[in-house]
Amino acid sequence: MTKVSDSSTRSGSLPDLVYPLAQTGSLSDALHVAGEGAVTLAQGSAAAGLVLSRQGLELTKNAVERVQDARRDKAALDAAPRRRTAPRPGRKALVTTGALAAVVLGALALYRSRRPAHPPIAPEPPRVRPAAGDTTPATD
Repeated sequence: MTKVSDSSTRSGSLPDLVYPLAQTGSLSDALHVAGEGAVTLAQGSAAAGLVLSRQGLELTKNAVERVQDARRDKAALDAAPRRRTAPRPGRKALVTTGALAAVVLGALALYRSRRPAHPPIAPEPPRVRPAAGDTTPATD
C-alpha cells in the first residue's frame, strides 16, 4: 500500500504524508522533504484522476445502455400497427401564421418597389451667390 492509502488523520492533526524536517536539518534534508511532498501530491492527483475516470466510464456505459434500450423500445413500437390519429390543433395555427407572414412580406416588398426613388445627386452643392461664369440673372 502507498502512503496515501495508509495515511489517516489523528483527531485534527495533519496526516503523516510528509515527514517533518529534523531540527538539525540541512539543505539536503529540506530538499528531501520537499521532494516527498511533491511525490505525495502527484500520487493524490493521479488517484483522484483515476477515480473520476472510472466514474465517467461507468456513466458513459449507463448512457449507452439507456440509448440502446430506447432504440429497442422504439423498434418494438414501430413494428406494432398504428391507428390513424386526429391532426394536432397546433398545425392549423402554424399554417395560418405562415400564410399571414407571407402576405405581410409580400405587402412590404410591393411597398418598397413602389416607393419613389431618391432624387439624383447634384453635380455641385447649392450656392448663395451666383457663380463667376454664370450669365443668368439672379431672381429676388
